[in-house]
Amino acid sequence: MKARAGKFIVLIVSAALFLSGLAGYSPTRAQAYPAEQQALITETSTVSFDISAATAYARKHWNDGKGFCAEFCYDILKAGGFIINGSENRLRAYTQYNYLVNELGLKSYYLGDGKITRNADKIEEGDLVLWDKSYRLKGVTSDTVSITGSGGHMVYISVANGPFSKYCAHNRARLDFILNTGDTYGLWLIKTSALAGNEELHVRDISKTEFEILVTGNVHMSPKGELHYNGDGSPVVTIRGDKVTIDKVCNTGGYTWGRIVNSGWDWIVISHDRVKEVEKGQPPQGTKSDWTCDVNVIIPGSVRSSPMGVFYYRILVAGNIRARPFGELRGNAVTEVGRIVSITDTRYEGGWLWGRLDNGGWDWIALERRDGTGKRYEYVSTVAGASYTIAEQATAGGWEWGRIAGTDYWMAIENLRTGEVRFEKIR
Repeated sequence: MKARAGKFIVLIVSAALFLSGLAGYSPTRAQAYPAEQQALITETSTVSFDISAATAYARKHWNDGKGFCAEFCYDILKAGGFIINGSENRLRAYTQYNYLVNELGLKSYYLGDGKITRNADKIEEGDLVLWDKSYRLKGVTSDTVSITGSGGHMVYISVANGPFSKYCAHNRARLDFILNTGDTYGLWLIKTSALAGNEELHVRDISKTEFEILVTGNVHMSPKGELHYNGDGSPVVTIRGDKVTIDKVCNTGGYTWGRIVNSGWDWIVISHDRVKEVEKGQPPQGTKSDWTCDVNVIIPGSVRSSPMGVFYYRILVAGNIRARPFGELRGNAVTEVGRIVSITDTRYEGGWLWGRLDNGGWDWIALERRDGTGKRYEYVSTVAGASYTIAEQATAGGWEWGRIAGTDYWMAIENLRTGEVRFEKIR
């Protein structure tokens, strides 16, 4: 779906005319933007920035030789649906920074002198980074600066991974290149990803805490960010029973995320009973009840793809299958009423909650509207009084789980903390 930026362009023109006398080189202080201007932008803007489309453009055109660094970033944002107004703002790195931050009110964060030692957790795909390659801001560490003109360098974040994030750029042409340059000039992050409605991440330090993995799951480069992949293209995952040490946490997307202490910047979900804190000196648990037998349902509950894994959904309304939320159609592929699917990821886009099908591909379907209406699915659940045969069992998240014979459906059977039992054995 093509993004529209009509009203936003008009607003930008008005703001630029009003603020044209405020721009200037004053690196010794941070220039704030008027609160009323930001409120106006928020209330009247209809801009829709598509980060996936922007990144796809950056990766396709990183070495096409069209324009220098700032113009390349302008083209990337334009491909995502956001248009920078004014030729100077499009062509000059320092001026482009000043326009986005001091005129439009996007947030900016100081990353440090080349080594990205500060605010690395705030880097997201879709952001821009200004490099002070002319050393015009040497010694300045303000998150927001006022500076215009040529001489700086502008790059686009294509992979968010904390201090190991990657970027695409022109002059020099770079494709997913490590942002950590190790040079001595300052770097400032520009939160252009916020144009897509991304929430700002708030990362907190905690005492190093050891956890045991209860549910196998993906490892992300940032909270709710890109997945880590092995050399063969398969995603890096945690393994049930492994021990990890967490030193940072962040709440986003309805989950609590934890950063694994290692040489990278790896994040996993640590809420929803996916891990448990390792208690030192605890005796081993006793023998659990054997549930591999025929059972009747006492208390109905949803079924999952694995112990504490993703839920199964039953499709209630047929709909298109897309390459991404609100993206291109997958030919004539549609969901079928009554079809049962599992969803590995969800995302809000265009007023809808979208779900990615757990089919090894990258297929998305519309689940419900953002306000919870127009629901197109229901959870697959067990039925009170129904009989099943449990073929195997496993422990996860403080529960004993059982797999229904002949299926990949797992059911929560017994709460090991409270003693609640949802099934009865057939004698």
